[in-house]
Amino acid sequence: MSLARAHKRYDEGAMNQQRDISRRRFLPAGVVAAGAAASAGGSANLFGQAPAVRRASQYPVFAAVDVLVAGGGPAGIGAALGAARAGARTLLVENHSFFGGVAAWAFGMPINQVRPGGKPRSAIHELLIRKLAAYGDQAVEMGKHELWCNVEYLKIAILDALDEADVAYYAGAETMIERESLMPMTLSLALTNIDKTKVRVADVVSSIRGARKKYPLIPSGFLEIRPIAHSGSWYINHSGTADMGRVDATDPEQRTRAECASRRQALQVVQALRESDNPGVREIDWIGSGPQVSVRETRRVKGLYVITEDDAQKGRPFEDAIAWRSGFLDPGGQIGAEFTRMKIHDVPYRAIVPEKLDGLLMAGRCISATHLGAAAGKSVGNCMATGHAAGVAAAMSAGKGIPPRDLNVSELQARLRADGVSFNVLDREQNNL
Repeated sequence: MSLARAHKRYDEGAMNQQRDISRRRFLPAGVVAAGAAASAGGSANLFGQAPAVRRASQYPVFAAVDVLVAGGGPAGIGAALGAARAGARTLLVENHSFFGGVAAWAFGMPINQVRPGGKPRSAIHELLIRKLAAYGDQAVEMGKHELWCNVEYLKIAILDALDEADVAYYAGAETMIERESLMPMTLSLALTNIDKTKVRVADVVSSIRGARKKYPLIPSGFLEIRPIAHSGSWYINHSGTADMGRVDATDPEQRTRAECASRRQALQVVQALRESDNPGVREIDWIGSGPQVSVRETRRVKGLYVITEDDAQKGRPFEDAIAWRSGFLDPGGQIGAEFTRMKIHDVPYRAIVPEKLDGLLMAGRCISATHLGAAAGKSVGNCMATGHAAGVAAAMSAGKGIPPRDLNVSELQARLRADGVSFNVLDREQNNL
């Protein structure tokens, strides 16, 4: 049996076992793990019951914490900082050698919606901005709502922010295997040796587009090329695997094919530039690409409320709002789906609380939403916002010894307001977008 198939079979068996576990026994020791955040109660579990008797682990106990955050991407960073600022002992685990997720490995992609309308969004967002700005113009450039970063500085700034919040952060934990992927994946790449007096972005785009007949892996969808934070390098983001059909990032075999095809795709993009009719474009060098493809969507957890495309289009408010999402309804270059304008809409607490499991909270792109509802909130700033809320909620639940679904949302909102979050969104139409 191939390794990929062995992984797949093991995953299916594990999932079948998981379905047989009732929600009241999902986390018998009261530990929360999530693509976002989890809370732990104490010696008893979250429901006042004694922990279930379990076989002794062959591994030593690494740490005892109130909140465990699995995954150090934007949502995980928001969750860890939010939980730590709320006074919880917090552990952030990540399987890469750095934190930041796609914001750190995509070679300078914009960190969108961190200051919608140019206004501060929360203390968490501002903390990261402040840490980045401390390294000067070579580290970051502030746009209308987004940050343009040199990712090497970003990786350090995130560590600085976590240090200030006194978070226990370590690398090495494995992430969970997920199954479904709807939006395309992209392997971002960076270019250098660009003479800006001779080469325009339009020249690069034209050279790439004109070579699709010879290099068929070059994507037909959107092609974004931008300078990287006051440097001589440019960043390319594109519709990636959109032309390859539906690719499931949680299936080891499909993920492997996507990784390999994306590497060859990046090479074909660079080959197109090196063979351009434009002498300046031919001088451009490929400085690198991301360590892995950037995955826009996998499995989402069904919550007490499911956010829809209609919620995003109408800018729907909710009484139990714990965050809001701005920007565009962006399916990521997926064929047959449109990049459209939406309104700022609230994220209800019910959308980060699972329908059938206790002790778990979601954040980022795994919150409860339809396919297009998820596409409306995948910008980094939006993921940080839901992560912030999930982390604070996990800390409060752990402190009270209650499951997250029983948390008083008004108290959570007050805690978030103390962290600088405002729920009084005046411009839901995004007139300044």
